[in-house]
Amino acid sequence: MSLDKIIEESTGHAHLAGVCGIGMAGLAWLLHDKGWRVSGCDKCLNHLADALRAEGIELVEGHSPRHLAPGPAVVIRSTAVPEDSAEIAAAREAGLPVFRRGEVLAALLARYATVAVAGTHGKTTTTAFCIQLMRSAGIECGWYLGGELSVLPRVAGLGRSEWLVAEADESDGTLSLYRPRIAVLTNIEYDHMEHFADSAAFQHCFSTFIRGVSECLVWCREDPLLCRMVSASGCPNLSYGLNAQADIYAAEIVMGANGSVFDLIEEGAVAARVSLPVPGRHNILNFLGAYSACRRAGCSAADLCRAAAHLQLPRRRFERVPSPPGTVVLNDYAHHPTEVAALISMAQRIEQGRLRAVFQPHRYTRTAALGEAFPAAFNGLDELVLCPVYAASEAPEKGDDQWALYRRFRESKTTASSVLAASSLAAAQHYLAATLSKHDTLLVIGAGDVNSLATAAQEWGRATRGGPEGLSSSSVISQAKELGAMTTWGVGGAAECMVEIGCEADAVKLIKWAEKNNVFLRWLGRGANLLVSDMGVAGVVARLGRTVFGRVDFDGSDLTAGAAATGRDLLNAAEKAGLAGLEFLEGIPGTLGGLLRMNAGAHGGELGRIVKWVRLVDSDGVSVCLPAADMGFAYRECARLRDAVALEVCFALEAFEKVSSEEIAARRKAMRAKRKWYKGLRCAGSVFRNPQGESAGRLLEAAGCKGWRVGGAVVAQQHANVIVAEKGANASDVRCLMALMQRKVAAEYGIILEPEVVLWESCAD
Repeated sequence: MSLDKIIEESTGHAHLAGVCGIGMAGLAWLLHDKGWRVSGCDKCLNHLADALRAEGIELVEGHSPRHLAPGPAVVIRSTAVPEDSAEIAAAREAGLPVFRRGEVLAALLARYATVAVAGTHGKTTTTAFCIQLMRSAGIECGWYLGGELSVLPRVAGLGRSEWLVAEADESDGTLSLYRPRIAVLTNIEYDHMEHFADSAAFQHCFSTFIRGVSECLVWCREDPLLCRMVSASGCPNLSYGLNAQADIYAAEIVMGANGSVFDLIEEGAVAARVSLPVPGRHNILNFLGAYSACRRAGCSAADLCRAAAHLQLPRRRFERVPSPPGTVVLNDYAHHPTEVAALISMAQRIEQGRLRAVFQPHRYTRTAALGEAFPAAFNGLDELVLCPVYAASEAPEKGDDQWALYRRFRESKTTASSVLAASSLAAAQHYLAATLSKHDTLLVIGAGDVNSLATAAQEWGRATRGGPEGLSSSSVISQAKELGAMTTWGVGGAAECMVEIGCEADAVKLIKWAEKNNVFLRWLGRGANLLVSDMGVAGVVARLGRTVFGRVDFDGSDLTAGAAATGRDLLNAAEKAGLAGLEFLEGIPGTLGGLLRMNAGAHGGELGRIVKWVRLVDSDGVSVCLPAADMGFAYRECARLRDAVALEVCFALEAFEKVSSEEIAARRKAMRAKRKWYKGLRCAGSVFRNPQGESAGRLLEAAGCKGWRVGGAVVAQQHANVIVAEKGANASDVRCLMALMQRKVAAEYGIILEPEVVLWESCAD
């Protein structure tokens, strides 16, 4: 059955695969209003699914060929559902016609007097304005909107007139199929690299759209590319803009933080002094585009200018959301550099303290293609938190990821004064909730699921979790404790709560308290093999106090040490006792607890080989003493200490060589000479584990990583497996450099390097 035949039918059964996207949900409602039976499915059902179900539309979660029984007349798929998916393949095998959303929508709109709003930027807002203006002027138009608007019951619906105002999406190329009576073109700037091979292909899609307009093309004269394209097309047109070259334009503009006022000039005369209750130069243009289209549809200027004072923006367009007292949180869909720059320009008009933002890039292809333009777009911020890319069904290899973009920010001179990276939205939320201060303005930016942070913002700071209970006065509890200075890299964020343990009983109590209250507990030594995210860490970080746990004893038969003693403490005691065999630890920083957990080693030596027993507290808060054989020592790990904390260790004397203290001192000096270049550098030693039968350092050097730099982090010239944090470095610099090094070795040799350093990156790692 042809598409035209299907659309002509007033009834039928359409199944929509990927129905919970706004565009697909809108099409479901249009078909439903037309009298069709509509069913649908999606990978994850959202709030739109609830609204669809409330009107009798049948939905199921997931994708499966089983959803096609009983057989629908037509299957419509979102671009997020691949052509080769099992559900779509089964539909074709059953002989069912399968169409893309844009194909069906274009055919459906051709049955109405359609105003189609298109353009790279501003089409959702312009469409929303056009719908509100037309309905305020007395035309009960239908609508199809790529966003949610509070004055509309849903994102799409049929009206009581012949008119239907629709947002026309160019992302999959189906824009070229539209044949509207009136079209609005806001601007054209290359985008959707996942579909269009280049800018020429992108522009060709719009050129075809222009040729399909039957009555009038309304276009923005502020866009130089549109000026050329419209001139070449020869189609009937009406221009709008901010100067007298346009047919309809704004003059005597006064812009404020909450809106703007201007004279609307039409046919050379002032039609009205317009008060627009939304800020931004681009929103004046969006209004002018909507106004111009409504005028061509027959609305009076007076009605439209009066209605302007009551216009509302769609959700996630400079949307102010509930937030902690004294702060402003704005949720915005911007995901292109041009849109981001416009957003920040508006936000700068708000008289608040710091201007901060969290940004989730959208699609790997866009991140790669527009990467150079992003840093300058964020100019004017005091701080930016960069989140991982929202894939939107793309594979990472299609373009650039978060770290490639972060590197561009750190190399740019025109960006926020502080740029930090979050490993997840959860990590970003933890950081923002902990650091959002009175008078801050926070922008939540992106087209993916970053808006979850805006939704959560109103709860930030309302409830604070109390610290551990029942500990003795020998333990010290601190809130929001900075951890960077406690690591050898000297970078990183804060612990939500930190406890310095003063006795063994408190270690047991803390572990049991954390388990009972479902609080994540981490143990910190000297931070010699640790990278703490700039986002900080939730839960509790604990450290054994040196007063009780930092001693080293040799009674002639046993060499024992507390887990808070350093490697140097142990070496000094062994040297004094004339016990040789620990010299490989010379220059390796850290406490014995950390050295045991990582089974530290170098130059053929390994700590686990000379351990006799370890006393520890396990994850249940039980203190036990285990022989070395039960500890699970392996290359750079100790299995038994993954979920436990060591308190004390005893070394097997038979593993030592009895020599003079002078001989041991000489051996230690020789070992220090090998690591002399480390002295004074902020680093954590080897960053990556050696792959089986290989050297991580050799692979990284062969891949050309020596000297690589991101911000203040640099790969040491002396050793390609060492990252040095220079002045001005942060943890995001180090983490980014690690990711780039891993990617390079994977690309060159097909080997995925595993970190040897411990990464505290998120709220629950």
